Amino acid sequence: MMSKEAKKIYVEEMKKNFTSNESVMIAQYQGLNVNELDALRKELREKGILFKITKNRITKIALEKTKCKDLSNLFTGPTAVAFGEDAIMSARILSKFAKDNENLK
Repeated sequence: MMSKEAKKIYVEEMKKNFTSNESVMIAQYQGLNVNELDALRKELREKGILFKITKNRITKIALEKTKCKDLSNLFTGPTAVAFGEDAIMSARILSKFAKDNENLK
């Protein structure tokens, strides 16, 4: 369980990510194993894209005062967010990975 201070830091970090990145992509990853997630994370990181597994309830709080507040209904179940500057590259990598791994949506 996160401490109150850790939650505040998480909320501020997520607010910064949502407001400072051009591309925000939400992914559901239920059914992927650790090795698959690590492979996806590595591929995204090589292109400068941050792939962050979220804490849904706290992320919804962070979204409230950002331009992405309408996305809060997507945060149910195992959810991750890809933050980056190039939306096309993010979409390309996530789409390619989803074709090979049906558990990524």
